[in-house]
Amino acid sequence: MPRKKTTKTTAAKKTPKKSLDGVEYIDGQYKPDLEKKHEISQDIEELLGNNRNPFGTNSIESLESKMEGMNLRQIQEMAVTANIYPSGNKTTLKNKIRKEFKAKFGTHDGGKRYVSTSEAPVIQDEKLAAEVLKILNEK
Repeated sequence: MPRKKTTKTTAAKKTPKKSLDGVEYIDGQYKPDLEKKHEISQDIEELLGNNRNPFGTNSIESLESKMEGMNLRQIQEMAVTANIYPSGNKTTLKNKIRKEFKAKFGTHDGGKRYVSTSEAPVIQDEKLAAEVLKILNEK
């Protein structure tokens, strides 16, 4: 007589559910307290952000003369510090750097252009801003 094929059934192990009380997770619902935390972190990043000139100059003429004496490797390093992808030959890199410089410091005298409200100072009170900078410089 042929044997019948039988399959074994195994019972699934039950694991106790863990509490998610202290865990923050994304579920697609609007939570105003999380948005406040995000805004505070953005303000701190703006205060602590390093707003330096990656080109090393404030006028287009001095940038041009500076790039004349550079080789390809030095121009690539300048492009990387200015957050420009360093691809292409010497001429295309110079054009990319000029374009980025004009976008950030496009005035004739090299002064900074404020084109949006996000570039306005975070702290409007000059005394408070001086105190914050003093605290940050001491660390």
